[in-house]
Order: sequence, then C-alpha cells, then structure tokens
Amino acid sequence: MFTTPSPDDMIEGVIAALQNEILPFVTNPKAQAAVLISQAILQMARQSIAAHDNQILDEHNSMSATLRAIAGAIGDTTGPAADAIRQRAATLGAEPDYAPLPDMAEAVTRHRALSLGLVDTLMDLDLLQRSGIGAADTALLILREHLGGRAVRDVQTLVVGAGMLGRG
Repeated sequence: MFTTPSPDDMIEGVIAALQNEILPFVTNPKAQAAVLISQAILQMARQSIAAHDNQILDEHNSMSATLRAIAGAIGDTTGPAADAIRQRAATLGAEPDYAPLPDMAEAVTRHRALSLGLVDTLMDLDLLQRSGIGAADTALLILREHLGGRAVRDVQTLVVGAGMLGRG
C-alpha cells in the first residue's frame, strides 16, 4: 500500500520498541525509570499532536475576535494607548477566521481507501498494458508522476529536513 505512517504511528512504534525491545534488557533502576519517563513523554506528545492544530486555529480565531471586542469596549477613548489598541484591532483583529480542520480519523480512513484504489489501479493498468492497450502507458505515467511526487515529499520531510541525512 502507498501510505506514509503518521507521526502518531511512528511515535507509537518507538513507545512499543522501548517497551518490548529495550526495557527488558535494562537492569539499572535509574535507566529503567528513564525509559518509562521517555515513554510517558512520547505518549503526551501523541495526545498533543491530535489536538494541536485545532487548538492553534481556535486560538487564532479567538485572539482576533478578542482584539476586536477590546477595541469596541474602549469605544471613543482617546490617547496613544487607545489608538494602539484600535490599530491592533484594525490589523491583527482583521485576520480572517480559519475553518475547523476535518476529522483526521475520517481523513486517514479515506486516504487509506484512496491508497488501496491506487494499488488496484496499478494492477489493472498492468493487465491493460499486457493486453497491448496503449492508453495504459499514458495512464501509468500519470500514476507514476503522482507516486514520484509523494516519494520526493517523503524524502524531503523524513530524511532531509532536519532528519537523518548526514548524521552518523
């Protein structure tokens, strides 16, 4: 399947590896505690990831509305501080609200269904090519272009950008 593990999947894998592959061989009590604390911190990160983006969007919308409300509350008050508040409301408070993010569990389910659809399409294109259908060659190039772009993005994200490249 052409899927990329989510950050949550990768963190969950590290937690499991710590539990199953490392902790049984750690005999020092301080090191055992360090492994358990590391697992707890990773679990907290997993829980934070799920809520983080929606919290940022919600806070953005709330802060913008708060600046507008404060400017409204000071009304016609004069002076540099009041002018600064109104200026902030006119600039930062004018930021457009962000729409809520979609339900990521549903998005992941749909992503996996689409991924399986690409796998099935790849198999069908192979059958068409073997039958001598020329259009299948063109269609396969479209699929390869899509998959190639995803592979480049994954390398840039997971390996090159602050990842493992050059570490030794």
